[in-house]
Amino acid sequence: MNLKKDNLRILIVEDDYFLAKGMAKLIQRLSGFRVIISHKLDEVFQLCQGKEVDLIIMDIHLPEADYDKKNVSGVDISRFLKSNPQT
Repeated sequence: MNLKKDNLRILIVEDDYFLAKGMAKLIQRLSGFRVIISHKLDEVFQLCQGKEVDLIIMDIHLPEADYDKKNVSGVDISRFLKSNPQT
């Protein structure tokens, strides 16, 4: 993982658009890191499998988080990402 400011990418997974946008602006302004915002699980998995993010800030309560017809939480998603060697 390359920790140079211009290379570090942070993914914010948050269903509240305004909160996510506010966090992203604050992080970018204070650190200069690149920030990606998503609330779609398929997109989150795709970004993580492609090694396109270095750090994830995950909302633990995602009301729209139904994946494969199962209601999952941000904690469940984090555990899956951590246990999956592709992410």
